[in-house]
Amino acid sequence: MRVVVALVTAVVSLGMGTICLLTLLVTLNGFSESAATPGLGIFGVLGLVAVSAASILGVVSFNRLAASGQRSRGVAGTLAVLMALGLMLVVLGIIFVIVLVVTSAM
Repeated sequence: MRVVVALVTAVVSLGMGTICLLTLLVTLNGFSESAATPGLGIFGVLGLVAVSAASILGVVSFNRLAASGQRSRGVAGTLAVLMALGLMLVVLGIIFVIVLVVTSAM
């Protein structure tokens, strides 16, 4: 079950990251390539870190929720994935703002 939680979290996180990347590319339309490259690099590195962190958080949350014995494994897995994805939305939003600030300052 831990592997399933990590994989579901990673796949959905990568999907959200891809949507954010496409939005970022549309937003960067009009910037020169040299001005946009650092922002894309920052987004890529921080996005991979965020996906990894969300997957690890999902597994750790699942272990704690399942060990408490108050919830079934399915409910614990669902809650763990939702918590990790909520974190991913916050992190991707912050990364998105950082990248836009960095690229607009150039």
